[in-house]
Amino acid sequence: MAVLGVGALGVGLFPGNTGTPHALFAMTTFVAGGIAALTGWLVTAGPFRWLSLACGAVALLVLVGYMILGDAMPLAGLGIGGVERWIVYPIILWITGFGGYLAGRGAS
Repeated sequence: MAVLGVGALGVGLFPGNTGTPHALFAMTTFVAGGIAALTGWLVTAGPFRWLSLACGAVALLVLVGYMILGDAMPLAGLGIGGVERWIVYPIILWITGFGGYLAGRGAS
């Protein structure tokens, strides 16, 4: 989670027009976010456990698929921004859900 946070901070500090710094922080965010969601599956229970697994798997599979297949990937027709959203949105969904999961556990 800490690496995910540092990566997201770097993406905010270095917008897309800065080139390499943005790309490095974005890749850090993508990988750390996917791994955080996957490992979140180990510490959660109930239906959210499966959502965590799904979010992490989608983010990492799309990332690795695009890195390996490039423009041959089925989602490549969406453009780089569309593929990026297939990586980022599951991570954002997981972060929001995980925060709610943790907040809900404190109430009981």
